[in-house]
Amino acid sequence: MRLDHFYAAFKSSRLPSRALLASLSLSLFACATLPTPTCDGNPLNVRANDVAGTQWVLIRWHQARSESGLIKERNISRGQTLSLQFSKDGQSVSGHAGCNSFSGPMQNISGQLIGSLASTRKACDPHVMDLEIRYLSYLKDYRSVIRDQDRLIIVARDGEVLSFGLQQRP
Repeated sequence: MRLDHFYAAFKSSRLPSRALLASLSLSLFACATLPTPTCDGNPLNVRANDVAGTQWVLIRWHQARSESGLIKERNISRGQTLSLQFSKDGQSVSGHAGCNSFSGPMQNISGQLIGSLASTRKACDPHVMDLEIRYLSYLKDYRSVIRDQDRLIIVARDGEVLSFGLQQRP
């Protein structure tokens, strides 16, 4: 609806202007929360063409909120790079999970962008391996993915949040 049509409908309505304005504000506010699912229940996921040809590096990883309400940052070892790269054609994804490299197809099934992932099988420090297992599981099974220009946010089903910085523009 164009703005001039909205204004005409607003002027001709018999409702008091405050009631109309309040109901409009409430309906807009109901859909304005991020990064939870949208009003229709679908996750706020990016599409393959939104990320095709981009490279991302994990810059921050927040753990799920504790019972006391605290949110802690997950410890990532210095010199350890967790990355995510989307192919130019939007068909595959690859990256580094801290110790091993991984790759897999991109998909659009049930709101999930990343398909099954395969990785190399080097053995590393137990802390690094634990982090890698969590990282790969969150890439395959997340609640939502949001892109805001040079940031990519993955919200895991358990509430952990992975924040990536853009490394290469398409």
